[in-house]
Amino acid sequence: MAVFFGTHAMKVDGKGRVSMPAAFRDALHASGDPSAVLMPADGAPVIEGCDHAFVEDLVKRAYTPGAMSEARREQVLLVLGEMVKLSLDPEGRFVFPSALRGHAGVEDTAVFVGRGRIFEIWHPAKHEAARTETKSKLGGERLSLARLFTVGEDKP
Repeated sequence: MAVFFGTHAMKVDGKGRVSMPAAFRDALHASGDPSAVLMPADGAPVIEGCDHAFVEDLVKRAYTPGAMSEARREQVLLVLGEMVKLSLDPEGRFVFPSALRGHAGVEDTAVFVGRGRIFEIWHPAKHEAARTETKSKLGGERLSLARLFTVGEDKP
């Protein structure tokens, strides 16, 4: 299982190629399959990515009786049709499909953001706006590893 973290701004070249951040490549290699899977997020200008194991887990759950509602299963099956499997070249680059770049509005720079089991690819300004909005929703609470370790331990 790959774990993605960090924020990395990567240049997109004239041929639509972009380098996968080294930390993300390392996570993919550690998961046993150096390829990644991308898909457009519905309703947001962002591309979501994951390792192949994440997709396999999702499919397994979709076909396990009682593991999810029929509506959720249909969502999973619909999402599978939106996914694109990427292979990285020896330098860690991939061709960022133009439809996905267009969905996120990515032109010359792609911002990769680790989100644990998944990662996101953003246009730089859209990422900053979403990040600012999320921090605002959190009510200005300061973030630190020590505070995050105790998340959920607070009494309502």
